[in-house]
Amino acid sequence: MTIGPSLAPRPSTRAAGSTLNAVVPLLADQGRAALPEVLQSMLAAVGADHVLLRASDATTVLAQARTARPPRRARGSTPWVLDIPVRCTGDLYGVLRVTAPRPFNDGDATLLAAVADALALLLAADDAPHAWAAGRAVLDEEAERAQVAATLLDGMGEALVSVRYAAELVEAGRAAPAALEEPVRAALAVLRQAHRGLRAHALEAGLRAALHELAEHWAGDRLDDGMSELRLSVHAEDPRLDALAPPVAVTVQRVAEAALRGASGQAVIRAFCTDQVVKLAVESAEIAYDASELNRWARRVLALGGDLRVRPDGVELSLPAELRPEGSTPQREGHHDDGTDL
Repeated sequence: MTIGPSLAPRPSTRAAGSTLNAVVPLLADQGRAALPEVLQSMLAAVGADHVLLRASDATTVLAQARTARPPRRARGSTPWVLDIPVRCTGDLYGVLRVTAPRPFNDGDATLLAAVADALALLLAADDAPHAWAAGRAVLDEEAERAQVAATLLDGMGEALVSVRYAAELVEAGRAAPAALEEPVRAALAVLRQAHRGLRAHALEAGLRAALHELAEHWAGDRLDDGMSELRLSVHAEDPRLDALAPPVAVTVQRVAEAALRGASGQAVIRAFCTDQVVKLAVESAEIAYDASELNRWARRVLALGGDLRVRPDGVELSLPAELRPEGSTPQREGHHDDGTDL
């Protein structure tokens, strides 16, 4: 990156979100081993010369990252330094010091503070090892929030740019008001898709319907999302799938989604119950999953007494088939979110 004070680029909101989206899963998956890579990411994200993480004693260096070349500065200039306390529940666990050749902006401070919060959960676990499971669960949840935020930023950001461009044409008299209809429709479609992804359909319509809806909404030409075509077939006819306890049903649905998120070509979902176990297999010749996302689900699967295995051609999941009480199976409500309006 250019390091001259007047030329140093400032990170965009999208770049900051992408950085946080990468950092939190690293900390959740690798713990302290991820510190050098995390600080290196911070170095690039804010265009810094040096990022240093010290323990609460202010002397012990836990990790640091530097630019490959010594910074070039104008004669008489001084670097800008930002110290961020690494706190958890009011206790100080360290200090994150960032040195840069330019002033820090609000985006830099927000990103670095968010990373410091994630680091605090990690360092606090050393003082209370039994709390690491809870801390990791918090990091897992934050990783998923970052993933949702990045998805919304990519989809809604582009859609709203199109709406704004059409509105400017209408305002300038270069297009009729009807020119707004298509970009607004597209923006609403993106919002509905995001809303649909946040809801666990297994809780509303049953697991069988939730899995079949993946074929309905994910298969086909996905060029608008920058994804290759996906031809998905679903085999999930076992009625016992709709009688699974909510945590099990939701886990099966979300693991299937995670396995398919980057898949293309031909893919197959198979789900069924046998004895006291529910089985899910997602097979694809061109699977491209997010390893950190599946790692998060693997931890939850383990906590539920199950097993999640990743193969070169797909994913296999086994979970204890805890059933709902009789008469509590969800009833299908239909696609009430697919209308012309919200």
